[in-house]
Amino acid sequence: MSTLQQQNKWIGWHAEQVLMFPLVTLLSVVWVMNVLLAKMQGSAVLKSSRHMTLSGHELVLRQFTHGILRHSFWVWEILNGRVSLVGMPLNTGRRLGVAAAAQPGLVSLWQLRQLSGLSEAGLYDTVIRQLRYSRVEQLQLLIKFGVAKCLYQQANLHRPACFQLFGMRINNLSMDEAVARITAEPMYDSARVGYFVNVNSFNIAHSRPGFRALVNTADWVFADGSGVRLAAKHQGIALRDNVNGTDMLPKLCEQARNQGLSLYLLGADKGVAEAAAAALRTQFPGLRIAGTEHGYIDHHDSQAVIERINAAGTDILLVGMGSPIQEQWLRDHAQRLHCRSALAVGGLFDFCSGRIPRAPLWMRELGLEWVWRLLQEPKAKFHRYVIGNPQFLFRMIKHS
Repeated sequence: MSTLQQQNKWIGWHAEQVLMFPLVTLLSVVWVMNVLLAKMQGSAVLKSSRHMTLSGHELVLRQFTHGILRHSFWVWEILNGRVSLVGMPLNTGRRLGVAAAAQPGLVSLWQLRQLSGLSEAGLYDTVIRQLRYSRVEQLQLLIKFGVAKCLYQQANLHRPACFQLFGMRINNLSMDEAVARITAEPMYDSARVGYFVNVNSFNIAHSRPGFRALVNTADWVFADGSGVRLAAKHQGIALRDNVNGTDMLPKLCEQARNQGLSLYLLGADKGVAEAAAAALRTQFPGLRIAGTEHGYIDHHDSQAVIERINAAGTDILLVGMGSPIQEQWLRDHAQRLHCRSALAVGGLFDFCSGRIPRAPLWMRELGLEWVWRLLQEPKAKFHRYVIGNPQFLFRMIKHS
C-alpha cells in the first residue's frame, strides 16, 4: 500500500462502527417488518446486487426483497467491513491501480460531482483528491453528498440526447462531447453557434418571447447551472453534465492547443478580454489567441469587427456581451463569420482575467455558485438571483 493510501482510512472502521450501531438500533423494527413480509410472501429475505470496484473486483451487496428502506441493510454490510460508508466509487467502468488497496464506499467524491454535474476533473484526479482527504474532509463530503442527493438525485430519470425545457431546446451533452463538437471541422462555411442557457436565460425568455425563438436557432444549446438541472429533473430528465462556459474553457483551450486552433475573445469592458487572453497564454503555453476586442460595439462597428475576426484566421470565437445582446449579435452575424464555432459566454472573461474570483469548490459541488456571484456583486446581481431565482422556481412548479 502506498504512503498516500496509508494516510487515508475512509473514516476508519472503528469510527464507522460508532455511527452504524445506533442506526442498527433505529432500523431494527423496520428490518423485522421486512423479514416478516418476505416470509409471508414465501420469498427470500435478501437479494444481492453486484458492483464493480476500481480494482476490478466484484463487490456483492445485499438488500431486503420486501418492505421499506430496502437498501438500509447496507448498514449491516458496513459493520461487516464489506464496504465503507465513504470510500472509492463503484461502477465507474474504469480500473485505477492507485485505488486498488483503498476500500470501496457507498459515498465518494466522484459520485458527488456526478450528482451536481461538475466535470472540471476526471476520475483519476478526483480519486487522487479524495485519497488525500482527512477524516474531517470525509465528514464534510458525507454532508455535501446528502444535500446533493436530495437536490439532484437522478435515479430512474431519462437521458435524452435533446429535449425541450420551457420551450427551449437543450442538447444533453457531456462536457467532453460539447468540446469535441465545438472544435470539430465544420461542414459549411459559416460559424456554428452555441449558447449556454441558465435560469436567467429562461427568465429573459419569459419576459421576451422572441428570445426563446432566437435561442432555438443555435446549433447547440448547453444546460448551464443547478437551476436548469433542477428543472430538468422536475421533468423527469437527467442532465449529463453542467456544461457551463467557465468549466468548459480549460478543456476547450487544451483541445484547441492540441489541434492548433485559435481563439478570438470579443466582449467585456476595455482591457478585460486582453487580460483574459494573457491569462490563457500563461496557463496554456502555445495556445493561439487570434485577437481580442471589447464588447461595446454598435451596429456600425460590427462589420469592421467581423472583418478583423475573419482576417485573423479565427477558429473559435467567444462572445461575452451579456444576454440577450450576445445571442442577438451572433444570430445577426453568424452567416458572415468564417470561424468553426462561435459561443455566447456571458461574463466568462471577468473570471478568466481574474477580475472576479471563482466560487470555492465546495459551493460549486453543491450547485451554489450563484450565491457566490451574488456576494461578489450584490447590486448588479440582486434582481437576477434574489428576484429571478424564485420566479423561475415558481414557474417550474406551476409548469409541472
